[in-house]
Amino acid sequence: MKKLTTSSTKHQAQHDALTQLPNRLLFVDRVEHTLSIRKRLHQKLAVLFLDLDRFKEVNDSFGHEMGDKLIQKVAIEIRHQLRDEDTIARFGGDEFAILIHQYHHPHDLIIVVEKILSVFRQAFIFDEIQLFSTCGIGIATFPENGADASTLMKNADAAMYKAKKNGQNRYEFYNHDMTKQAYERVNLERELRYALTHNELEVYYQPQIDMSTQKVLGLEILMRWNHPQRGLISPDQFIPFAEEIGLIVEMDRWAMEVAMKQVYRWQQQGLRPGKLSLNLSLIQLNQVDFLASVQHAIAQSLMVPQDLIFEITETQIMRNPEQATRTLTHLKELGLSLAIDDFGTGHSSLSYLKNFPIDKLKIDQSFVHDMTTDKDDANLVKAIINIAKSLEMDVIAEGVETQDQVEMLINYGCYEAQGFYYSKPLTKTDFEVFLKSH
Repeated sequence: MKKLTTSSTKHQAQHDALTQLPNRLLFVDRVEHTLSIRKRLHQKLAVLFLDLDRFKEVNDSFGHEMGDKLIQKVAIEIRHQLRDEDTIARFGGDEFAILIHQYHHPHDLIIVVEKILSVFRQAFIFDEIQLFSTCGIGIATFPENGADASTLMKNADAAMYKAKKNGQNRYEFYNHDMTKQAYERVNLERELRYALTHNELEVYYQPQIDMSTQKVLGLEILMRWNHPQRGLISPDQFIPFAEEIGLIVEMDRWAMEVAMKQVYRWQQQGLRPGKLSLNLSLIQLNQVDFLASVQHAIAQSLMVPQDLIFEITETQIMRNPEQATRTLTHLKELGLSLAIDDFGTGHSSLSYLKNFPIDKLKIDQSFVHDMTTDKDDANLVKAIINIAKSLEMDVIAEGVETQDQVEMLINYGCYEAQGFYYSKPLTKTDFEVFLKSH
């Protein structure tokens, strides 16, 4: 009996409870053992790191039980693609490691990786739910990329991050530059977390204008990073990374609270900044306490909900339309307005649009940019304006940069605009000056 208990305890210590795959401890042991054999025989082995894309969205949208089922299914399917002598381990979360015990040519590894990726090119089916998942895979080889388990795993991890950065269902072989890139990633995360707590992040405000009267109707906020060495960093350089490391929720809440308090101050000064537009990400939409955080920010700032607009893109809504509709409906019940951002670039149908509790459409700047020279873009802009009117929604054009665009938009029946023709995003001081002159 004691022998059985000892054996069971050892198994638990060396295996992942959810998938029953080897865990990190056992994986490292197998890599070191196999390395000792390959070194003696002058043979090759490879370590692969695999990480699922957007796994958190599965947990947030369908619950952790569904997330667990997906992990179990992925583990089984990948195991089927490997030889008996190879090892797949789960390191926790959505991260797996694979030991290819021996190979002769890099092409052998490509064949294995392609077989693994084929698992992710079809739906994972659970009862009536179909889930589509993708992954990134990093590859490190002995003897080229390391002579011990720790180095090979570190390098496979660096290659995996490069693969994920390059898109979905991608793989990368490790090269020496990736060590530098991995260090830069760790450094960037440290700096970004520091920035959030040490006032390096700054909220900028871009005016939204009534083109017929030149009056300010509202403002959209954007974040900038005022880096002590690199200067002002635009959001496209750090927001995607913040989403990847899970910092975006905290950053968005901070920006929301700062902007609400600032708008209320302007209102108390007798200025009229109009409605405040805040971008809503899918990650926020799926946060359990999101609605509570909005209510808290409103209460703290003393703003009236009617002066708030949350913007969300079509693409984000369509990833889980049912969940999105529920959350958006709750937001509407708080008294604020909702807008679809970048309208026309996603895949929503008009039937969905009719069912969403939306008050406003934002015409994507990619259509506005060429509307004066491209007949198709002009027709699309006109169609979006007509859709908004028929559904009794407001409409605003983004990316307005020329007088010709202004005249054409007014002619089509769109009177609200945002873009460099009127103003770039401004600091709170510059926006206040802009307000007073309009």
